[in-house]
Amino acid sequence: MSVDHVPNNVTMPCENLCIKGKVVCIFRGRRSIRIGDSVEFDVAVEGEPYILRTSGILWLNYSNLLQANYMEVFLNGKPPNCSIALYQYELIEAPTKNPTLSSPQPKWWDKPLEVWHYFIRRVSYWIQWGIWLP
Repeated sequence: MSVDHVPNNVTMPCENLCIKGKVVCIFRGRRSIRIGDSVEFDVAVEGEPYILRTSGILWLNYSNLLQANYMEVFLNGKPPNCSIALYQYELIEAPTKNPTLSSPQPKWWDKPLEVWHYFIRRVSYWIQWGIWLP
C-alpha cells in the first residue's frame, strides 16, 4: 500500500498512530479489499530518542515511518477501517511483484494425500477397536 498520511507528532515515547494509505497491490486474501481502496489502521510507533522496555509489541521506529512511501501489510477488516494481522507489516521502497512477507502454510498443505491416508488409517483403527475418539 502507498503510505499517504502519517501523523506528524508523537506525544509519548510509544503510542499507536493511525496510518492512512491506498492499496496498490494485493498478493493474497479475501476480496473485501481491492486495489485503489483507501485504508487506515493503527501501528505501534516508538518516538525518538526513547529506549523501549521489553514487551510483546513490535514497535515501528517513527522516523522510518515518516520516510516510508510504501508498506507491505497483512490487513484484517473492510476498508477504510482495517487492522494489522499479528504485527505483520514491513516498510518497502516500492511495490513489488512478489510478497516480501512470508505466509506460513499449514504443514499438511504440501502433502494433502499423505494426510488423507493417515486419516483413513486412523478411522479404520478406531472402527476396528470400537474407539470413536482420537
